[in-house]
Amino acid sequence: SSENNNNKGLSFPPCTFLPQSKFAQLLAGGKEELLLKQHATLAFAKLLGIPALTNESSSESSSVEAIKVLLEYSEIVKLSKGQTLIQTGESHDACYLILDGSMESGLQVPNATNGWEFQSCETLSTGQLIGEHVCFTGDVSLFTVKSSRNSNGNSTSLTSTTSECTLFKVPRHVYLHI
Repeated sequence: SSENNNNKGLSFPPCTFLPQSKFAQLLAGGKEELLLKQHATLAFAKLLGIPALTNESSSESSSVEAIKVLLEYSEIVKLSKGQTLIQTGESHDACYLILDGSMESGLQVPNATNGWEFQSCETLSTGQLIGEHVCFTGDVSLFTVKSSRNSNGNSTSLTSTTSECTLFKVPRHVYLHI
């Protein structure tokens, strides 16, 4: 059927826990984006220890509610190489899960021309959380975090070929709710 041809070979699991209005909004953005957000939501839930939804556990309201909240209020963020996500001295109210690519965490240090330059201290990669301490304490960040590259230099089928790093942004109020 023509519907199957439009899926570009991707299969989409039933999404019974996603509010219909949000489903329509995400679908308008493309099925690949919807699939990426679903997978990111489930990965973040697993990271937090929220039980996976299975036929046996699908009736557990706390897991279903947590996943609904994550899907509704979290978002996918795509950064180009070198783009700053978190700036030294600033506060933010979200944490981020790296879905694809890597980020550099570092310091702004003085350079020889009386300016500032970024000095990398740590490389953060797929599956790592970024910014959770500042998100929950309200402190300012001691580090700058910026996109460094796409993992293996290749784009995955779920991320844009123009982005270097794909993140799942979870606002503080969402994290606290779940």
